[in-house]
Amino acid sequence: MSFSKRIRIVGLVGILALGAYHLGHQISTRLDTNIPVSGSSMEPLIYDGDKVTITRFTNKPPSINIGDIVLALAPNTGERILKQVYGLPGQTLTFTTGKKQILQPGEYWLQGQNLALSQDSRHHGPVTQLIGKVILINNHKLQKQLLYFK
Repeated sequence: MSFSKRIRIVGLVGILALGAYHLGHQISTRLDTNIPVSGSSMEPLIYDGDKVTITRFTNKPPSINIGDIVLALAPNTGERILKQVYGLPGQTLTFTTGKKQILQPGEYWLQGQNLALSQDSRHHGPVTQLIGKVILINNHKLQKQLLYFK
């Protein structure tokens, strides 16, 4: 094998190794694992004491769909909240009371599954700061991991 061919092979291997390192670093910095859940607002899907894995949002706007479960910051307190997406930017929501809510660009309507116990967009309005989307639920009652993709 000629010297120039060996140099090209070594260069290609180096580029592949660097790409694999970069991809691994990207994945590890985008995933947050074992985030503890406190409270009952997402029961019966997620229980107090469960842990979730999220993929952090690094792009703008994030890829969010109705039904996704997200980690966000509550607008009035800045505390981290785990809720389900019920409304997307640009949508008009109509409630049973007849009230309408128009979601502006960057606004999401989030609610807990346990409506009686959830402090959510019904109380503090739309949320603009999303941290990430739940992809795995570590259910301590079932002692199982549940993949969550909507």
